[in-house]
Amino acid sequence: MIALSSEQKRELIEALAESFTPESLHVRVMDPLRVPSGSRSAARDHRARIAELVDWASQNGKLGELLRTALEANPNSQRLRRLNEATGLVDASSGLADAMRPALDPGGESAWLRGLAEVERQTCLIQQEKGSNAFSTGFLVGPDQVMTTSMTPSTRSVRSTVEPAMYG
Repeated sequence: MIALSSEQKRELIEALAESFTPESLHVRVMDPLRVPSGSRSAARDHRARIAELVDWASQNGKLGELLRTALEANPNSQRLRRLNEATGLVDASSGLADAMRPALDPGGESAWLRGLAEVERQTCLIQQEKGSNAFSTGFLVGPDQVMTTSMTPSTRSVRSTVEPAMYG
């Protein structure tokens, strides 16, 4: 179970307020979390609604699920990514960012991290039928197209599955 400090809760509230409109918060975060209608705030202030959502998630042991769902709904949010990294829900990319920072233009780190998040979403793992150890990686180049290396076994003769790649 995830526990957040008071400071991390404030950061989560700000990250959610920055990342979602009131309507998109309901549709992209609260609905997938199945927040009961009786637990959804009627407050007019967006941050007050978010604070009540964070309190609900904390009281119901769903902070980790809230963090993951929010990041999946807005993968470009660096604040949400940092909170997910701080809680161990996703691997930290800060070491990579630290290594790349000298090569980046001043102020270019945010754009580079957004690009990295996009590449992570497009990278996939290709596995042959169960029982086979054959696998490869690829990346999405279209809604139903994956580019792989020439070493990937032909998928015409063998049934394959394509899943998001999880590294770490």
